[in-house]
Amino acid sequence: MTPPAEEAVPARARHAAEPARAPAEPEGRHLRVVDEKAARRERQLRRGIWLFGLVSVVSVFVVVAFHVMVAQSQLQLDRLTRQTAVQQQRYERLRLEVAQLSAPQRIAKRAEELGMQPGGPSTFITVPEAGASRPTQDPTSSTADYQKVKQHLGTRP
Repeated sequence: MTPPAEEAVPARARHAAEPARAPAEPEGRHLRVVDEKAARRERQLRRGIWLFGLVSVVSVFVVVAFHVMVAQSQLQLDRLTRQTAVQQQRYERLRLEVAQLSAPQRIAKRAEELGMQPGGPSTFITVPEAGASRPTQDPTSSTADYQKVKQHLGTRP
């Protein structure tokens, strides 16, 4: 005897509720015919996608590395700019100090502190120009002079 619920469902409805099955393939045949051109295009497409992905990743790394180098260079430039500003301020302070120390009033005051007295009136003497002296052309004069000096040196050379 069959249960009453199964009798109430028509056979056509029972087949509609079951999932559709693929046609049964023989157990030993799992191969199929492949279009060579379509397979080649699919392989090329896959390679292209991988290549694009690889290029994209490498590009990102290159951009990040370049950005890091630019940031480091900017930090170094900022440090050098600060050092330049500090050295310029130091230069200006030293220049002011030199100007203050070399002022004539300061030099006169310091000279008085050291006990120096102002000089009297200055006298200038002019020396007449003398003609240029000519060296002697006599080569024996140097040996004659040596002989004169040698007498005073004694045994010393």
